[in-house]
Amino acid sequence: MKTTGIVLGAIIAVILFIIACDKLQSDHPQANIEMPREKALNETDIQTYADSVNLLLPQLEKQESLIYSLRDYSFQIVKYTENGKPLLFVEKGKNGESGIVEKMFYIKDGKLLLYSEMTQTHSNPEPFALTNIYFRNNIAFYAEQKKAGSDAALKTAAFKKAEPQHKELYSDLKHMEDALKQKGKFDLVFDGITEYPKARYLIMSKNEYNAYRAVIRVIKNDDFIRELSSNPSRYTGSKLDIDWTMNNDDEVVYVNGRIKRD
Repeated sequence: MKTTGIVLGAIIAVILFIIACDKLQSDHPQANIEMPREKALNETDIQTYADSVNLLLPQLEKQESLIYSLRDYSFQIVKYTENGKPLLFVEKGKNGESGIVEKMFYIKDGKLLLYSEMTQTHSNPEPFALTNIYFRNNIAFYAEQKKAGSDAALKTAAFKKAEPQHKELYSDLKHMEDALKQKGKFDLVFDGITEYPKARYLIMSKNEYNAYRAVIRVIKNDDFIRELSSNPSRYTGSKLDIDWTMNNDDEVVYVNGRIKRD
């Protein structure tokens, strides 16, 4: 009986030691640095995830940036989140008269899983194109592309394997966050007001080379707008705190404003 007790005690001690080791390993800061489930994802799994995000878009929190322009290219960033976690960034762009582009960045656990780019170019025999680039741990591992002569034909066209041309697209996420928060290169200042017979616009920019530009349509004529209009040179270079909304013509429209105090 005494021997049995000793053996039983030894077994219990071994079990407790194994549990303690497992606990220490799981608590170690590098224990979960690798994500086996994400590493195992293939392009089909990732596309299924993107499809599920697309279905959720009407229920997700939505944040939009101003419409920025640089030379012939203008764009707006849209961010979709759930409980504060980003699931999708969208860049909607127009390149002058040459075409339009929509770039979609699907995010999971803070990492880029899929970059999907839809383009329509006017001077091309196959003007419609869709490119998908799939990522693991922010590293591109597979790409596919298809082209067609119309939007309808593109939907039924088959993908062909392609080389991943954009290998560090995850770095674009900070660029888009800055656009949404009006920080960095997007921290624009008052540059003037333009007057047209049927419209008036606040101009936001910076006095530097290759500066972004944003315009805000002014319909409401309040005290702040009257002050800016009557003495624009006094406020040139000032940071403005503008409340705005989007109208049905996809224009940024002024609601309220004030001089931003740092």
